[in-house]
Formats: sequence, C-alpha cells, structure tokens
Amino acid sequence: MKVYHQNKRYWRPGRKFAAPARKERGSQIVEFGASIGIFFACILLPLLDFGIIPVRWLMARELITKATRQISYCETFSQALAKPKLDGALVDDLRRLGGVEVDHLSVTLKISRIPKNAGDSVESITVRAPHEIPQEWLPNGSKAPCTYTIGLEAGLMMSPALVFQAGSLPMPGVNAPILFKINAMREWEHSGRDPVTGKFFINE
Repeated sequence: MKVYHQNKRYWRPGRKFAAPARKERGSQIVEFGASIGIFFACILLPLLDFGIIPVRWLMARELITKATRQISYCETFSQALAKPKLDGALVDDLRRLGGVEVDHLSVTLKISRIPKNAGDSVESITVRAPHEIPQEWLPNGSKAPCTYTIGLEAGLMMSPALVFQAGSLPMPGVNAPILFKINAMREWEHSGRDPVTGKFFINE
C-alpha cells in the first residue's frame, strides 16, 4: 500500500494558509559546486601545471652535472669542447625528461690563480677555445700555481605540463616554454704535457 505525504500548510496572520518556510539545509550545494570548479581551474591545475618544472629542472641538473664530470676526464681541451656536441647522449637524455628542449650547450675553462697570502684577491680568466691560454697562466707560467675548472652551461627550454592557448603573444609558462640556464663546474683532471708535442693537454 502506498502512502502519499502532503506538505503541511500553516496558518499565518493575514493569510488563510501558508506553505512551510524553505529550510537552509542544502542551500549551499550550488555555491559549493561552483567553488570546487574555481578551485580546480584557478589553483589546483596551475599548481600541478607549474609543479612539474622544478622536477624537470632537478633531473636536468643531475644530467648536466654527470656530463660535466665526464668532460673533465677528456684528454685535451679540444675533446672537452667537442664532446657535448658530438656525443648526442646528453641531448637525448634531456629530451627524454619530457617537455625539455636544448637551446645551446657551451663549454668554458676557468683558470684561477691561487692566492699566496690570506686576503689576497683571486685573479682569474675564462678561456673558450684551445691554444688561447696565455703563457703565464699555464702550469709552468709565472702565475702558477693555478686551478683549472671546466664548466658546462646548458640552455634548456622547459614547458609546463599543460600548455594553454592564451592569445597570440608568447607567455612563458602559459603558452610558451621557459628558458633556464644550468651551469656545472668540475676541476680539470689532466695537467700534464703531451709527450709528442710537448704542449700541455689543457691548451690543446
């Protein structure tokens, strides 16, 4: 047997009958749904979108550091300059991270004179090609002893997880990737001479 319930009708002064007042319970359901939508669209998605960039940066940093260590083991400075360009393993590993493109790779050699006395200023030069180290900066030069540090700089274009189309103007992090420069340095391992040419490996 079905039982049908009817809404109770109440008498109010000035009216014969009046419907019951609307209760407030559940009245915020519509506003709650809109708030959830705004939270996902304006807060959660952007955080997830940009949150992937620091992760890619850390992973790329590790790859650049590893490549710098391998470059420091090269026999000559010429080989160190050519290794990142000829060896495509570094570029392939960076692209496998997803959303990472290599803009440029450059290798430099920083030579710093070791201060003789505490408080002396540190004098240094940067060399970008072999046969350019001045005689006084070589291991047997007048400025010796010196430290030789090989450096690798990588310009990387990193894109967020989701790329939104926001007009025709490029907006890094929204509809265009962000350019990051990652540098890593390591001490040069070979300071000896080439037995054939008699020149230092660091300057060949």
